[in-house]
Amino acid sequence: MRNEKNFWELLIHHVGTVIAILFSYFTNFEDYGPFVLIASDISDAILNIGKVCRDIFGETILLDIIFFLAMISWFLSRNIFLLGCLVRTSFGTCFWKLNLQDPKYMDLW
Repeated sequence: MRNEKNFWELLIHHVGTVIAILFSYFTNFEDYGPFVLIASDISDAILNIGKVCRDIFGETILLDIIFFLAMISWFLSRNIFLLGCLVRTSFGTCFWKLNLQDPKYMDLW
């Protein structure tokens, strides 16, 4: 595995993903972990399909299309889907943990 050119990038990516999931679990923000996994797996799957097609068919227009789809899926899943879901769940979880129906927080409204 170390013979690959992007070994260290892959290692840092996967360690960061595991840290984000563990951090969400230990800080009781369990909503974050599945979103991180989904956002990571969508673009990784398409990228791996592109690598397989490169090994089988070589440099073709199919490879360009697959890597373009991988780039689009990476942008959408990591920048739109992940950030949107994390912001929505973080506000929802924070308000839920604060229990804003409690009388001591009613002055905020």
